[in-house]
Amino acid sequence: MARIVFLIIIYAIACSADAQQMVVIKKGSIIARYNLGDPIRYVTKDGLAHNAAILSIRDFEFVTLQKDTIKFADVARLKFKNKSMKFVKSTLVGSAGLLALHFALKGPYGDTNPNAVKGLAYASAAGVFPVILALLTSRSQIKLNGFKRLKFVNYDSPLYR
Repeated sequence: MARIVFLIIIYAIACSADAQQMVVIKKGSIIARYNLGDPIRYVTKDGLAHNAAILSIRDFEFVTLQKDTIKFADVARLKFKNKSMKFVKSTLVGSAGLLALHFALKGPYGDTNPNAVKGLAYASAAGVFPVILALLTSRSQIKLNGFKRLKFVNYDSPLYR
C-alpha cells in the first residue's frame, strides 16, 4: 500500500514539473509570456475585467487561482502594469523642484541675473514633454484580435524560453 501511495505522489510531481507557458503572438513574434503562478489581468469578450493568478495552462484554456477555466478565445484584451510610471513620477518631482527653485531665487536674484532664473522655469517646463511622450507611447494593454492571439507553449516547442 505504501508503494502505491509513493508512486502516486511521484507521478503527481512528475506531471506538475512539465513546463508550460502561455504566450501572446503577433505575426510569429512573441509579445508577452505567462508562466504558471504569474498574475494576469484580462478582459473577457463580455466586458468583465479580471485580475487573477495562473494555476494551470492547458492546450486551449487556462485555469486561474480562483478555479475559473478561461478559454483563450474568450479573452478580448490583456492588461499590463504601466512600467513607465516610475519615470513619470521622478520627472514630475524633478520639474516641480526646479520650478520651486525658480520661484525661490526670483526675488533675490531675479533683477541681477534674470536669464539664469528664467532658465530654471524653462528647464522645469521642458521636463513635462518627456512625461507626455512616455504616457502616450507606453502600452498598458493588448487587444487580442486579428494577428494577435494567445497560444499554449510546452517545453518541446521552439517558442519556449
